Amino acid sequence: MNKNIFKQQHKRNQIEEGLYKYFMAREEFGSKVNTVGNPSDKFLSHFKRLLNLDRKEHREKGKYIFFEDEGQGAGKETKFSDFHVFLMGLALDFIHMGFVQKEVLFVLFHTKNTLKQVFGEINGNKNRIAPFWNNDQTIGEIDGIPKDLNSNADFTVYLTIRRFEYYDWVISNKTVNKDDIKFVNPTIFWGVKELSKELQQSGNLMPSFSIFELANLALVAPKITQEIEPQKRGRYASR
Repeated sequence: MNKNIFKQQHKRNQIEEGLYKYFMAREEFGSKVNTVGNPSDKFLSHFKRLLNLDRKEHREKGKYIFFEDEGQGAGKETKFSDFHVFLMGLALDFIHMGFVQKEVLFVLFHTKNTLKQVFGEINGNKNRIAPFWNNDQTIGEIDGIPKDLNSNADFTVYLTIRRFEYYDWVISNKTVNKDDIKFVNPTIFWGVKELSKELQQSGNLMPSFSIFELANLALVAPKITQEIEPQKRGRYASR
């Protein structure tokens, strides 16, 4: 495994701009990363609120989601790893799907260790590859991936979450603690076949899921972020 993916090396502006380019290119399939402008005010607002809420909610516990320390002290600045890029991208994906910010932090706080392992496995396995957008072309290949890979191979990785609210029948159940995790059994599936099998087996019992594909985000967003020029603190220059 490449240990650099957990090294704190990116400045905040790199993650903001990198993730904005990633999401814009993903939503507008075929767009080139270098044609995407500066992050919108709404995007930056979501980013800032997630960081601030993470600090507020988890300061006493001393364990954060999106960074390892707060960069406190004169002249210090928080830096982020590729893994933090992935976590923030997933958080923004959750928000785009309708989760509220406290729910997003709750899920990620309790699944961070699992996601760290999955992120490492995706990056450590050269056979796991997702399309990505770069400055020169719309879709390319990650460096080092064998050229003779089967183009029909399934390199997807899925996270499924069943949203579990505390309805009256649950609260009345004395075996359930109101402080228990309310997003039951976040599960990882390696490929469409695994996911389809699970949906077929449990679809009638648990018909409602939120499903997120992880491999593309894990491989692409950090690579785009690495190519963003770090800036001094302050607003983005106009283009």
